[in-house]
Amino acid sequence: MAATPSFAEMPEKVTFDDHVAPIFREHCLACHDSGGRSADLSLETFADAMTGGASGKVLEPGSGDGSRLYQLMAHIDEPIMPPGQDKLPDDQLALVKAWIDGGLLENAGSKAMKSSKPAVAAFVPSADNRPAGEPAMPGGFFREPIVRAPYAGAVNNVAASPWAPLVAMTGQRQVLLYHADTRELLAVVPFVVGTPEVVRFSRNGDLLLVAGGRGAAVGVAHLWDIKTGERISELGDELDTVLAADIVADHSLVALGGPRKRVQVLRTADGSLAYSITKHTDWITALEFSPDGKYLAIADRSGNGTVWEAATGRTVSALTGHKVAITSMSWRGDSQLLATSSDDGEIRTWQPSGAAIKQWNVGSGILDVAFTKDGRLVSIGRDRAARLWNTDGQEQRRLGQGDDIGLSIATTHDDSHAVFSDWTGAVRVAKLEDGAEVGRLDGNPPTIAMRVETAKGELAAIAPTIAPAEQSLAAAMTTLENATAAVEKHKADKAAAADALAKLEQSQRDFTAQFEARRKELEELDKAIATVAGEQQSAESRLGELKQQLASVGNQEGEEADDKKVAELNAQITEHESALEGILARRQESESKRPTADKAQQETKQQVDALTGPMNQHREALAQLEAAEKNLPDLSGLVTERDRLQGELNTKRQQQADAEARIASLEAELSAYAAAQGEFESRLASESQATEAKSAELAKVEEQLAGEMAKVAEVSKELEALEAQLEALQAKRRELSSVAETSKTAADTLSAEVAELASKKAKIEKAVSDFRAAAELRQQFAEEK
Repeated sequence: MAATPSFAEMPEKVTFDDHVAPIFREHCLACHDSGGRSADLSLETFADAMTGGASGKVLEPGSGDGSRLYQLMAHIDEPIMPPGQDKLPDDQLALVKAWIDGGLLENAGSKAMKSSKPAVAAFVPSADNRPAGEPAMPGGFFREPIVRAPYAGAVNNVAASPWAPLVAMTGQRQVLLYHADTRELLAVVPFVVGTPEVVRFSRNGDLLLVAGGRGAAVGVAHLWDIKTGERISELGDELDTVLAADIVADHSLVALGGPRKRVQVLRTADGSLAYSITKHTDWITALEFSPDGKYLAIADRSGNGTVWEAATGRTVSALTGHKVAITSMSWRGDSQLLATSSDDGEIRTWQPSGAAIKQWNVGSGILDVAFTKDGRLVSIGRDRAARLWNTDGQEQRRLGQGDDIGLSIATTHDDSHAVFSDWTGAVRVAKLEDGAEVGRLDGNPPTIAMRVETAKGELAAIAPTIAPAEQSLAAAMTTLENATAAVEKHKADKAAAADALAKLEQSQRDFTAQFEARRKELEELDKAIATVAGEQQSAESRLGELKQQLASVGNQEGEEADDKKVAELNAQITEHESALEGILARRQESESKRPTADKAQQETKQQVDALTGPMNQHREALAQLEAAEKNLPDLSGLVTERDRLQGELNTKRQQQADAEARIASLEAELSAYAAAQGEFESRLASESQATEAKSAELAKVEEQLAGEMAKVAEVSKELEALEAQLEALQAKRRELSSVAETSKTAADTLSAEVAELASKKAKIEKAVSDFRAAAELRQQFAEEK
């Protein structure tokens, strides 16, 4: 029985025969041999394991985590295997998983199997290709740059998600994903096989296509799931870098083109070739699927453009008109209009049928043109200027200018901004409505460790400012409190003075009212005294008259008459005397009241006069308080200053908290990256080794091909010489035949020589044919590599 390698000794190729069969024999065959077949599953032979059991296949090539057998053996799912026992040792589980991930090799000479599951989730195109759920934003990616160079390199391509605030830009062996609004770095997508030349979002925004490679060495495309950060497919195995690439709307096909003058259209399900387009005779410089997935437009370096059926690769139309290299292509959202640009500054629009609609010249080479969602166009090129156009060729505005030749341009998902790059590596973000630059994206972002140090520096700079800011705020608050107390005291003093004055004024009004009432009372008394005096005078006058009448009656004759009259007069006199007494009593009473009323009036007048002084004093004090108000502290200014200092302190505290949070987040990210770095570096080394192996194999094939071609050239020269000799002999034969009478023997000799030369020619022609066939086979082999 073969020994199971330890985890640290993981072989380069894990096979069933050498590594996995011993594990199955030790742990599984008691239930799952050819005779027992528990659940109809046998693991005794490679063929048995590939067949699966009653529930179907248990192994998925390339996906250990997704294989039912590994899930049960690792106790990820139930029923656990082996039943009732602990799971297998980690090193043995690692071997089984490595065997599945490596493509289920039977032995060292086997070829890895490809997964039967589609690598890419299908998408049903719609009118605008909007995703059903939330637009995809990056998840599962690291933000650690693959390359941090001394300076930024040229950004070959920029792209924007059609539905999310997300911008992608090529970098050095990586693609960078930025938030379109905040311009924050969200993800770094590695492309270690070489230089990424193309970055594209799928039409629903869920997938990211990255393509490129190394000149005259390798060209590939990678498909990434944006939400999970998983690379789900590697497509293509070109012998030169990829310069143009796109993915069809339903995710079923990817098209690749470049210096090899052909376009390979590959199935995303398994990477197989759907069809190849070889009509173009120069480098493929641009290609794009229409948004509805019906067409594939292709352009080359000689100015030739074509439109093909995306599903079949059949010709639809030729785009005839450009005289120099077509640099870019872009379909309008309704798939009814195609824009192309060329290196002589020309922009053209076409119908899919190939009918030319409009053309205009910018005056300098246009290197990229793209439709906005609302059907306008943006462009950039050799004059560095980014422009916005309508489809009639009218320039609506400049969107800014780069520091060097402009390379690529795109508009954000909401058509609010344009993002464009130049040869220096600068990437600008400008408003589409007015062309104002709002910021830039870093094509050479710092490492996580550098960002940690930057954040620590920010924290170190902020921390010492907190205490002084707190002290300034405390002093401002004390000043405000003291000023507030002074203002409140002033207000209280003023209110007290005003209240006292009001009370004095009220007392004065009350006393004045009393004085007025007593004045009226005196007037009434004087009127009453005068009235009584008049009544007294009237009564005394009448009484005098009555007494005179009585005296006169006493002088009359007739005693009887006199007595009666006297009696009447006496009665009247008595009555008037009694009335006069009452009148005198009332007068005496009224006159007795007047001194008291007069005194009360005088006293009231004195009280009124006595209030005048205090009232004037209070009025003067109130006037002084009102005059002092202009010298009171400006509480609103002090409040504003306090609020300003409070705001500054809050800002500093928030900056401190943000820096601390950023440091914690970055350190956690750095820790996670460090934990995954081993696996990443292993994959990087593996891909680099694979690339180097391909390059070495290619160089060997090319060397062999050059040798064979040299042999073909030598044999061809020899053939040409023999053909010349044969032609000369045949001419001589014709000459001799015409004079056959000279010598039949000579003719026979020449015929023999001609036959011999003809035989040699046939052999040489066969050798040349064999050499050419071998050369073609090697060329084909090189292309497949």
